[in-house]
Amino acid sequence: MNVSKKLICAIFFLISLSCFGQKIKTNKFFFHTYQGKKIILNKINAPLLLFVWSSNHSHCIKRLAIPFSIHLKFCKKGLITCAVGLGNRSIEKALLNQKGFKFSYTGFIAPNMLSFFNFHSIPFYVLFSKKGNIIYTGYKSPPENIIKSSLINIY
Repeated sequence: MNVSKKLICAIFFLISLSCFGQKIKTNKFFFHTYQGKKIILNKINAPLLLFVWSSNHSHCIKRLAIPFSIHLKFCKKGLITCAVGLGNRSIEKALLNQKGFKFSYTGFIAPNMLSFFNFHSIPFYVLFSKKGNIIYTGYKSPPENIIKSSLINIY
């Protein structure tokens, strides 16, 4: 197992804080776009679906179409979709461009940002309400009814 895979596995196994259904300090949660822009969650002010993946895992690459289909269906209704990677930034950016996946944001997440979640494998999804509450976490995409409810600000 190469060093990056070991690091990713170690990060996931060391994560101990579960945030499901809780409000996190959204001013402290951020990721960077491939263009170098820092995206801070509490500045988005819209429901946000975060898809965390890695180019180091073929099953992640195969599943990119799922969050992209959610993006196509709900982006005009106000859902912000973000595909953030844990692997090689150049490869991930090229893969997204090659496959034509244009999310609201694409970028990379710092390993310390993963401490907000309690996950042991990737890919995974986190759906935030407009207010920054986590309303869904999981290894499968959120059910459509939960996505729709996030758009009508009930959380």
